[in-house]
Amino acid sequence: MAKKTYLTKTPSETKKLGQKIAKTTFPGHPIALIGDLGAGKTTFVQGFGEYFGLKRITSPTYTFIKEYKVTSNLSENTVYRVNHIDLYRATSTEDALSLGIKELLYDPLAWTLVEWPELILDLLPKKSVIIKFTVKKNNQREITITQ
Repeated sequence: MAKKTYLTKTPSETKKLGQKIAKTTFPGHPIALIGDLGAGKTTFVQGFGEYFGLKRITSPTYTFIKEYKVTSNLSENTVYRVNHIDLYRATSTEDALSLGIKELLYDPLAWTLVEWPELILDLLPKKSVIIKFTVKKNNQREITITQ
């Protein structure tokens, strides 16, 4: 597994990293976002979505899942999706499964990003990307990506 660490100093830099990862990942490879509250997970997802032209992405803390239809240069005749999942309020793996998480994780036409994935880490496919966010001094973010 390849591992790379980035240091971002501003939310804008975290968004740009999200755009970079969107450009280099493929649908069907879920992205697990691990980190404390305020560590930059949703900001990263916003940048990821901006790469596909999405203007307004908010955390689905109360709805658990938000789905966005996008186009991709992978195939102009195919409708792809960016699924943004937030399991912060889920209390068990069964909660997550009842939302249809497993199907989303294996969807070959979707980029699925999961905030607070700890309950479902065992369900992730081997081709998943794990991104860990750590707040450092001066509000910097250390972002480690394992593929």
